[in-house]
Amino acid sequence: MTQYALVFDKRCCIGCRTCVIACRVEHNLDGNYSFINVLTTDGAVVDLPRGTFPDLTMEWEPITCMQCQNPSCVTACPDEAIARDSCGVVLIDKAKCTGCRLCLDACPYEVIHFNKRENVAEKCDLCRERTETGSQPFCVRECAFGAIHFGDISDKESEVSQKLRGRASYVLKPEVGTEPSNRYLG
Repeated sequence: MTQYALVFDKRCCIGCRTCVIACRVEHNLDGNYSFINVLTTDGAVVDLPRGTFPDLTMEWEPITCMQCQNPSCVTACPDEAIARDSCGVVLIDKAKCTGCRLCLDACPYEVIHFNKRENVAEKCDLCRERTETGSQPFCVRECAFGAIHFGDISDKESEVSQKLRGRASYVLKPEVGTEPSNRYLG
């Protein structure tokens, strides 16, 4: 089965948040949220380095829907408004969503947002309208530093699989059992 995912290369991410702005523009999002966020790794505050001067380091970690293979949001939704499609992308059907917000509480990555204007839950769908036509998700396209990659991680010949084969990678919160598809290259 196809499993679309994002692979984030932390060596290339400089924390510029262009992906965040690209997401807001592409999806016409209001307010201070986006379907992707960039956090400072191990920092108590955004963009605060760790260490003691002069030995300071700073890393960033883009966070978005992990396109889980065992998504807790799907089982939490009483309206069956959330499902995985044939490409492994977790989608919210806005027509079925009643705005109960149970999926927000169920997601261990805290990446589902509530749209008060429409009274529905929303999240990253890997820019489905773009990927269905063969284009890249907008955050991937707009990342000037090549830190975000998109593809089918189940296809051993895909670009993302080749990147994963060449370096150590990890997933976020493996202990919660959601089997996230997105990967991070350290």
